[in-house]
Amino acid sequence: MPPEVQKKLQTTAPKDVQELLPHLLGRCEQLAKRAAEKLGERGEREAREMVAILEGQRVRIERELAKTRDPQLSLALKDWTDDERRQLEDNTKYWEQRLVKLAGEVAQEPDRIRTSYRVRARRIEPVGIAYLWPVTG
Repeated sequence: MPPEVQKKLQTTAPKDVQELLPHLLGRCEQLAKRAAEKLGERGEREAREMVAILEGQRVRIERELAKTRDPQLSLALKDWTDDERRQLEDNTKYWEQRLVKLAGEVAQEPDRIRTSYRVRARRIEPVGIAYLWPVTG
């Protein structure tokens, strides 16, 4: 492209961008809305998955705690070493504490995950313009 044409296009580019901007903004709004919806859907899916994980942990812990309360275990404890009994006590205490924490996590984590997928800021800026110019000039 001849240098004089390049210079003319460079001087008219800001005006051309301003004229194109209203058309681009409508399209940008549509794309931004669709992106926000997809992020929201992903946040919902991950929130549900997190609840399922936490509920699974709760079920497994309750199952292990039930084993520690089994009367048969008290008979077997007589044959255990002090370290083994202490380990069982530590495990039981941890599991009980973890159950309390899990209840709070089931209540809080889904909202935290959903919030992390919300669009907090949006900015639309033109980054360039392309002109199609025939080879014949």
